[in-house]
Amino acid sequence: MRCSIISSPADRTRARFAVSRGAGMCAVNRDCKIPPVRKYNAALSPDTVSYVGIAEDEPKRLARLDGVTKVSLLGKYGMTEADAYKLCQEHGLLSPIYAHCRRNGCWFCPNASDSELLHMVTKHPDMFDRLIEWENEDNIFHRRMTRRETPSEVKARLLSKSQTGFSLPKSK
Repeated sequence: MRCSIISSPADRTRARFAVSRGAGMCAVNRDCKIPPVRKYNAALSPDTVSYVGIAEDEPKRLARLDGVTKVSLLGKYGMTEADAYKLCQEHGLLSPIYAHCRRNGCWFCPNASDSELLHMVTKHPDMFDRLIEWENEDNIFHRRMTRRETPSEVKARLLSKSQTGFSLPKSK
């Protein structure tokens, strides 16, 4: 899932529609990650080769690479996402985050699943409390992009469910 900046009721409707269709780019990725990466890359020598982790089973993403200055070794050697996951697991290189998350991403992702958020609420309460502090600030991290709840409401709901014996489905 991806998310968008939401600033008005009309934007909220469009963003939810776009998110449900998988269109667009995460606002944090677009606004906080991509500009500094582009600035850094622009300062590199033109013959610099960038190796990116795009797997063989991601043809649309692979098609965006030129194969000369932007190369995917996973694609070059026919490795799928599942192959890369298994290889990392076999060699002890898999991030511990995969024990409770589907994918590695921003800790403040508004698209995180309930099980991922519950993990953060219970195992990293200080981090989740930072989300709550941001509720009243104008920022791109938590604007209810794919949720109708604030971080405070999410925390209360998840904690009430976990205390009543409700178990959330285990993420891959």
